[in-house]
Amino acid sequence: MARLYHRLNKKTGVTYVYSIEKSYWDRNKKSPRNKQIYLGKLDAETGEIIPSKRRSGTIKRAVSTPNVTATAKSCGPFICS
Repeated sequence: MARLYHRLNKKTGVTYVYSIEKSYWDRNKKSPRNKQIYLGKLDAETGEIIPSKRRSGTIKRAVSTPNVTATAKSCGPFICS
């Protein structure tokens, strides 16, 4: 899970929450794109995410680990024992 994105609908006042899974450069359109997954709506009073029916399992993973990062270490062309 990458990061959460909140989008406010100005007409209805509802805030929708998306998870941005992958960002990439679209060569044909010559602009950046990203793959988003809809998680649910944001409750205005409590600040909690109301999950959609389809993504109830995905939201639990997104909320539980919002700032997870991965690291990689390079040892060179070969590893000595």
